[in-house]
Formats: sequence, structure tokens, C-alpha cells
Amino acid sequence: MCLLQLSLLYKPYAAPDSWHFFQLNVILHWYFALFLDQLLLSLSHSLHRGQRR
Repeated sequence: MCLLQLSLLYKPYAAPDSWHFFQLNVILHWYFALFLDQLLLSLSHSLHRGQRR
């Protein structure tokens, strides 16, 4: 569901051929996943630090 919404969001910026569109989506989702992962890591670290005090 989320992936579909994201791909619909980025569709106007993609080239008309579907392979380029697919590559763009994969790159965007990969970066988004990395960003989320880092965000969750930093959040969990700060939570652990808060619990130790």
C-alpha cells in the first residue's frame, strides 16, 4: 500500500519508459528505508540512555 502510494507520488518525475521508473522507485525506497533505519536506531539509543539515568 505504502509502496504504491510512493510510486504514484514520484510518477510525474519519472521517464515514460517503465524500466527507468522502476529503477527510480527502487533507489527512492532504498534511501527511504535507510533513513528510517537510522532514525529508529538513534531513537532507540536515546531511549536506552534515558532509561539508564
